[in-house]
Amino acid sequence: MRSFFLKIHRWIAIPLGLFFSILCFSGALLVFRHEIATYYGVPDHDMPFFRTVQNLHQWLFMSPASHDGTSVGKVLTGVVALCSVILLITGVILWWPKNKKMLKERLSVHFHKGWKRFVYDSHVSLGIYATLFLLLMALTGPTMSFNWYNKAASAIMGANTAANAKSVGPQKQNGGSIAPFQDHSHGQMPAFKGGDGHGPEGFHGDHGHGQNMSGMGLHQTFMKLHGGQWAGMVGEIVYFLAALIGGFLPISGYYLWWKRRKARSINRS
Repeated sequence: MRSFFLKIHRWIAIPLGLFFSILCFSGALLVFRHEIATYYGVPDHDMPFFRTVQNLHQWLFMSPASHDGTSVGKVLTGVVALCSVILLITGVILWWPKNKKMLKERLSVHFHKGWKRFVYDSHVSLGIYATLFLLLMALTGPTMSFNWYNKAASAIMGANTAANAKSVGPQKQNGGSIAPFQDHSHGQMPAFKGGDGHGPEGFHGDHGHGQNMSGMGLHQTFMKLHGGQWAGMVGEIVYFLAALIGGFLPISGYYLWWKRRKARSINRS
């Protein structure tokens, strides 16, 4: 059974690992954008660096033409996020120890047993520490990519999607498809509307306070879960570290896979 889950883990990680790293590293860069923008006294959407990183994180530089449109980048980020859920779950299954002694080993990183062992421990041990937070990111990310997923997530959260559409409603700015929304913590910023028309789909973060689980309040809940703002500064720090670990997981995985293949080729020869 373990070999079955290992194959699934590899089949997903090898083709999609690079995209997973990109999403994690770009997400880490966005975690503290509000605080950095506040320090400089400007809205974060006025900082070209963060707009560029957001474009990479959300659409891989392939943004949709309109607020209700789609693009290769938008679909790809959603697919990567969904596959990441399977990747993380199979990773936990492969990590699961058989006894207490093995548990101690699986939770430790050894620095004095060679580079390969260090990389392996980093992949296994640091990965398990970050898994819960990476799962929250992966489960909430597709709400910005897929209409059907957003509706399903809304239904699970007990929200009326029809009411959401009515409460938020499509807006246009200067005849275009950019819809402004008010971030009560950090000022107003423009963002593409989500593919379902139920909520803004741009800079994710802490948008508004004291709203119920409907309309914008529901979207804000997803975004807080996605970016760590639900736990304040502590949550942002934890998410930042988890995203960095998540970005390195495919890199270490590729290294271990390459070393294993190299060793097999040597043994065969």
